Amino acid sequence: MPRTAPQDNRPRVPCRICTRPLRAPLSVMAGVGPTCLKRQRSQMQNLTSSLQRSGVIRDLVRTGRMSMNQLDALETRARSQSASMFSGEATAEDRRLFFQVYGMSHQEMSLLSDEIVRTAYQERRHAVRPTQETVSVHAGTSDISVEWVTGHTAITHSESGNSYVVTPETCTCHDFFYRVRSHPERYPNGCRHMQALHSAQESVAQGQRDWDREIAEIEQVLIDYQTMSHEPGAAYAWNEAYRRARELHNAIPPGHESFAAAQELIDNFGRMRRPSDALLDALPQQEQTPEASSPSPAQPQNPPRIRPLFATADLTDDAQREEILNTWRETRAFDGVWMMDDDAAFERLLEEAENEWDLVTDGSALGGTGNTFGTEFEMVFRTGSDASSAIRELYRDGLSQSAEQVGYHATQRSGFWVPSRDGSLSGGYGVEFVSPVLQDRPEDWEQVAHVLEVAKRHGAAVNNTCGAHTNIGTGPMDSRTFNWQRLARAGIGHELTLYRIGGANSDQYRSVRQPGIHRGTGYASPFGSEIQIGENTDAVTARRRISNNSRYTLFNCTHDGRIEMRYPNATLDTRQVQAQVIVANAMVHQASVIKRTMPQDRTTPTLSDYAHHYRLSRRSDEAEEQAFRRFLDYLGTPLERKAAAWLWKRGRAM
Repeated sequence: MPRTAPQDNRPRVPCRICTRPLRAPLSVMAGVGPTCLKRQRSQMQNLTSSLQRSGVIRDLVRTGRMSMNQLDALETRARSQSASMFSGEATAEDRRLFFQVYGMSHQEMSLLSDEIVRTAYQERRHAVRPTQETVSVHAGTSDISVEWVTGHTAITHSESGNSYVVTPETCTCHDFFYRVRSHPERYPNGCRHMQALHSAQESVAQGQRDWDREIAEIEQVLIDYQTMSHEPGAAYAWNEAYRRARELHNAIPPGHESFAAAQELIDNFGRMRRPSDALLDALPQQEQTPEASSPSPAQPQNPPRIRPLFATADLTDDAQREEILNTWRETRAFDGVWMMDDDAAFERLLEEAENEWDLVTDGSALGGTGNTFGTEFEMVFRTGSDASSAIRELYRDGLSQSAEQVGYHATQRSGFWVPSRDGSLSGGYGVEFVSPVLQDRPEDWEQVAHVLEVAKRHGAAVNNTCGAHTNIGTGPMDSRTFNWQRLARAGIGHELTLYRIGGANSDQYRSVRQPGIHRGTGYASPFGSEIQIGENTDAVTARRRISNNSRYTLFNCTHDGRIEMRYPNATLDTRQVQAQVIVANAMVHQASVIKRTMPQDRTTPTLSDYAHHYRLSRRSDEAEEQAFRRFLDYLGTPLERKAAAWLWKRGRAM
């Protein structure tokens, strides 16, 4: 006979902050749950620190009724005795001293802390706060992080390490108490922490507007698709809208008021028939000869199927990945020309590379697999004013997510460029423009060209401290080790070639017919002396060994979803950018499709075949040409060879 659990008839004690029932004996004794207790202690620490810095005791010093030495001694005593205040062991002198320093009794502070934590808990549940994420903004001369506690109150964290409690009307910093509060007419915008709060609110509001606009645009695509699903281009529009909806859904924090709308979008896509299904009924009727009658129901025709793209595919599905790679195998099939053996073909290619590069904007530059890419343009301006003008113009054009420069590695909103700081740049006012995730589409190449054109118009330049990192999506790769081993073989076997094509300077070659020189190994270091990737090595370990446990190696494989190629020098020429992207994208795809049984296997020497590794340390004119010819055979197709040769003619290794 099954045993029944005894009923628990004990009265439930609610948490005094969040009112949820407590079960643990210690929590029942304290009257507060562990999570709320942790938040309350953190809030108490913020309150005491802020009030110590700006409490009523400071007014005594300002008016001359207490010396700084007396103040320091008083605060030291208050800090040492504050613990006893909340443990019930305080004396009357302790309570008097606490009130004198903090401007309130310890009971009042505890109630205030409880109220702030309770409000924060309720607003977190109901998403009343502008955002649950920390927002970084630039205020005054430094970056400030804003973290909302309630819908009205936030804690700001300065670069100096200080934190302050701030609202739109008040702040606990010295500047507010000694300047802004005394002379509000001089400081209508408050202190810099209040300005940071205002900027953060504007940034969140702009993000909300952008999300709402994008949701409306995607919804309109779905409406249009229902009436135009049979027309050319409808399937591409559906796939593109689905990709945007997934990115939007991932970008919006759960609990945000826009999250429900984004979730509904994803659900709507799930309820609709995919383009490949709708096209079964939309195929045009073919004209048939008398000899070829209509097929019987027992022998149905197989309509063409729309292949997925890496940008929208489920990358955990190996069968889907192979299907996309078949597109690459078809559009980039090896043409049978071996540059290592055919001197005439090699000379013709170099002659062709003397011509100008023609931008490819018809969607065929990257092989038609829909793989993603991104760029990081480092550059210097003459002055900070010039840089700000360029950033504001890109913001007005709807490309930049911010109207001012933001901190290094600031949070990036989907679809926007980020103008960030980079301390490695010198010789001017440095800016790094980080692109959003891009694809081989005309509008994306137009974005790249427009960003560089705006930068040049405002006086941007590049020097030997600037790079143009090229990020390639890892869609073609999978969790199997041999793909990453092939990429490692391609990198270490052609290291010398990578430095040379990375040193390309098309603007200089165009004007004076002199190639550029690679900027050096400081932020693009060579591969390790040995890379060991065997059959028992997992993909995560393989990626780490390729990167030599550093994010500054030629191939930085430490990111999720992308490989950062760090070897290219900076440029303001869109043509050079596209050539670098084409070559890098081909290297990743070829690492996935070349197998041991294929003739192109010989273009990537094994990791232990040191004699055939063309490394930077073994540089010579003969080695450079031999390495490059073998690299061309690794690429294996005319467009990728032309891009590599165009870069090779315009660069030098060092």
